[in-house]
Amino acid sequence: MLAEWEKERGLAGVITQNIDDLHRRAGNKEVVELHGNIYYLRCDTCGRKEKIREEKWERIKEFLEERGRSSLARLYSLLTPTCSCGGKMRPWVVF
Repeated sequence: MLAEWEKERGLAGVITQNIDDLHRRAGNKEVVELHGNIYYLRCDTCGRKEKIREEKWERIKEFLEERGRSSLARLYSLLTPTCSCGGKMRPWVVF
């Protein structure tokens, strides 16, 4: 409904605390994500942001199936890369 309002009725956009990207997937173009987006990594040193590759998501799904959702933070520490500046990339969300 919000995507339709943005498209047809001039809704300026959506401000959300959700981190799941569902507003964009629903069709909203102007989305402000106050708590970040679970599908991106961000460097703590330089602030560079990058989308998580699909093959990494497959590894995450396999890990969660084996160990459960309580291991999510540990999983990210194992899978997150080092940024080109040398800093550690982490999920772009508020923990």
